[in-house]
Amino acid sequence: MGAKRALIVDDSKSARLFLARALEKYDIDVDNAESAEAAIEYLSHNHPDVIFMDHLMPGMDGLQAVRVIKNDPRTATIPVMMYTSQEGELFLGQARALGAVGVLPKQIRPTDVSKVLSQLHLVSERRTVEQPSFTPVDAPAEAAAEESPAPVPSRPLTDSALREHFAELRRALVAAVDTQTDRISTDMRALLAEMRALLKSLPPPEAVPPPPRPA
Repeated sequence: MGAKRALIVDDSKSARLFLARALEKYDIDVDNAESAEAAIEYLSHNHPDVIFMDHLMPGMDGLQAVRVIKNDPRTATIPVMMYTSQEGELFLGQARALGAVGVLPKQIRPTDVSKVLSQLHLVSERRTVEQPSFTPVDAPAEAAAEESPAPVPSRPLTDSALREHFAELRRALVAAVDTQTDRISTDMRALLAEMRALLKSLPPPEAVPPPPRPA
């Protein structure tokens, strides 16, 4: 069976990198698009197994992109998983009504990725669950049933493990900052649009007659 392929659509480079690393751990090949328009162009020549679509992006947003994808017979069958910083059932209902298979929080966790890949049958079940601990073959069955296994001493963290751990934390922090920045930018654009609309609705100022000329 050939490798599965995912398309990540997000205007945030750090968010794309964070999600790509999570997918690559399951041997999923990843392509990226930094806008919905770029994703539509990509899909005219490619057919990924799943699309991870951000909600708020400059230009065409994620919901508009899902509508275009699902209205095209060539791409309508590709599952689209959206993710957003917004909360509430309203957005979830809108996304599913347009054809998205679900909605994830913007700060996607590795367990979210695992569940999505399992639900879409893109990885085997054994890749998404922890392997149970085993009892040695030469241990008596009665002892295994009555006695709890001795705790395994934790291994000391190596320098490379610590560096990888802090790198993951840094990527998560950068993704969180980008999320808040995107949200603030979107709110500011909406506020400016409301102010422009309000100014246009105001009546023009009345002309003030010039003062009378002295006799």
